[in-house]
Amino acid sequence: MTIYEIYDVKMQDARCRIIAMDAVNKITGTKHGNAMKIIMKIVLTGLILFFVSLQEGMGQENKKLDTITIQTSAVCGQCKDRIEQGLAFEKGVKSATLDEKTKKVKVTFNPAKTNLDTIRIAISKLGYDADEISADPKAYAKLPPCCKKDQTPH
Repeated sequence: MTIYEIYDVKMQDARCRIIAMDAVNKITGTKHGNAMKIIMKIVLTGLILFFVSLQEGMGQENKKLDTITIQTSAVCGQCKDRIEQGLAFEKGVKSATLDEKTKKVKVTFNPAKTNLDTIRIAISKLGYDADEISADPKAYAKLPPCCKKDQTPH
């Protein structure tokens, strides 16, 4: 780009700004110096409204979550990892945490996307009992020996 082309682009940009400020001046009935202040106020007000509405939307989503506790047949740390990671891919589940001592998994989920029975079935398909639902036999057979029900916790 030559110096003349750069100068021409800057001049076009300056003309566009002057035209925009003249339009604001005509609409608001203000002088040239105040037009930029008005434009900035409008932009800042828009940004504030956007962020406030975004915060409200996030707060409403948190209110829609439910938390449940499901008794499992988990035995060890591998079971914990397998259940938590498996539920992470379940639609609507936001978090899952297994307590190895009590063998209970605490699941936070969006009830609009999933339900308690679906979560129990997902745990069953991983090879573990979930409350009154027994482990899927095929999935249970694929579990490592340390994750079988008859093993002592370690």
